[in-house]
Parts: sequence; structure tokens; C-alpha cells
Amino acid sequence: MSRNKLYIPILIFCLGGLFWIKYHMPQGGHTPHVTVCPVKKVTGLPCPSCGSTRAVVSLVQGDVKKSFLENPIGILLVSLIVLGPPWIVWDFLSGNATFLYWYERTEAFIRRRSVAIVLIGLVVINWIWNIVKGL
Repeated sequence: MSRNKLYIPILIFCLGGLFWIKYHMPQGGHTPHVTVCPVKKVTGLPCPSCGSTRAVVSLVQGDVKKSFLENPIGILLVSLIVLGPPWIVWDFLSGNATFLYWYERTEAFIRRRSVAIVLIGLVVINWIWNIVKGL
């Protein structure tokens, strides 16, 4: 994969994520609630990532515990949204490909069967937890 084929879409998604967070930040004590999850709209059941927006908003507001309880995936999303763009810009300015290298190494690690099984198990547990919480 080339640098631009990875960096440009990630930058676009990160900027979209920042706008999404800004839209969902409480205004006047009221947090807008919008369900965009196609799984929940069709089945009435939450998907494994349901609650991620609330988790991200809670984390941005400094409430790590609430963020984790809403959905641990939110912490991963904030990490990518906050760290990704400056890292990618640095790579563009310096002519390096450190983000691409990190991405490829991470992807190779996740593709290992033992790691993939554990991660899939965690996603299933998170999904069950979302259903039990009644998201």
C-alpha cells in the first residue's frame, strides 16, 4: 500500500470524526441523540460499536471511566482521531512513512490467528455488553 492511499482516507475520516464529535458535544447541557447505526435501525439491537460517539464525547470531556463504560472502542477512536492527523502531517513534511510502517506492522500483528481470535472475542463480548446495557 502506498502512503497516499492510506494517509488521505485516514485524514478524511479523522476530520469527519472531529466534526462528528463537535456536533455531538453537549450544547446547553443537552447532548443530541442521533442513531445512525444501520444494525440498530433494522434489528433494534445495538452493534458492537454502538455507544462509541457517547464514549468519545465523555472522553473529550475528561470522564475516562464513563467513556470506557459507554464503549471501550471510543478510546481507540479518540486515539486515532487525535494522534493520526499530526503524525500523518509530520510524515508528509518530513518525507517519512512512519505511520504507514506502524499501520502495516499493526495489521500484520492483528492477522495472526491467535491475536485475531482474542480480538474477535473481545468484540463479541462488547456486543453482548451493549445488548445487556440496552443501548
